[in-house]
Amino acid sequence: MSENIIVSADYTRAVALTRSIIANAQAAQQSLYEVCKGLKEMRDGKLYKELGYQNFEEYAENEVGIGRRHAYRYMSIAEGLEPDFVTSMSQIGTTKLALLAKLDEPTREAVTEAVDVENATVKELREQIAALTAERDENEHAAELLSAELDDTKEKLASKDKQFQAALDSKEAQLKAAKESGEKSLSDCKTYLNGRIHEMEARIQELESMPVQHDLTDADAAAEIARLKRELEDEQLRYTVLEGSAKARARKAADEVREEYEKRIAELTAEKPEAVPDTKAVFKAYLANAADALTRLMTYLEGIKGDDNMALYVSKVDGIVEMTQTRRNAL
Repeated sequence: MSENIIVSADYTRAVALTRSIIANAQAAQQSLYEVCKGLKEMRDGKLYKELGYQNFEEYAENEVGIGRRHAYRYMSIAEGLEPDFVTSMSQIGTTKLALLAKLDEPTREAVTEAVDVENATVKELREQIAALTAERDENEHAAELLSAELDDTKEKLASKDKQFQAALDSKEAQLKAAKESGEKSLSDCKTYLNGRIHEMEARIQELESMPVQHDLTDADAAAEIARLKRELEDEQLRYTVLEGSAKARARKAADEVREEYEKRIAELTAEKPEAVPDTKAVFKAYLANAADALTRLMTYLEGIKGDDNMALYVSKVDGIVEMTQTRRNAL
């Protein structure tokens, strides 16, 4: 009586996947991505253990007939590239595809636009990738410097504005204090002198209206009235002088504060010479962004050929090109 052999689902999957990998490997030109994807799935799911292998490298070498380096190159293609791209570029070989898989999409598009990938050697492709990557890094560095410079300028402007506002508040407070002090001093003088004047006017009126007393002669009364009138004139003159002096002091204090205030404002608002920007770095950053945007736009339009709105889209692109040409001619 034979024993029943239990076959697990993972074992069945591993066997089927191995057969698929081998079959696809024999027709790699047509099914390269399936080979790459299958190897990645075998490693990620550790399905090779179902076939009795301790590690993926042993499985790849014994079952598929490829070494560790070659197997990982296949998997990097599956991890970094879209199926359609691998299918359309399968004729360039796995080494070149693996190099392209390491790049981000904008850099990869720039490389395939600048280089005849199919006819270029692996060395030439590496050199082109290195050059474009270095240029991209330089542009990114320039953009970072510009961003940092912009942030620094904003911070300086904010600090300058804060200083200006603080100076403004301080000078306004000083002007207000000087005004209030001058007004109080003038008010006190007016109150005192008005009181004295009213007292003397009342005394004069009293003397002029009272009958001549037995102990005072007409000459004595006239002399007292004259004395009080002179004193009144003196007090009125003093009032006028003090009023003018108080106003002069207040005006002088206000003028001094105002002059200091205007001087400080002039210092804070004085234009500082701006640093000369690195126009080459700025230009390269703008150019890289423009080229990237245009490449993406054209790739998108090429992918939707036959769309009902294609005529509209093309007219918009023509408008952008015409506008760019017009502005370039004006340089």
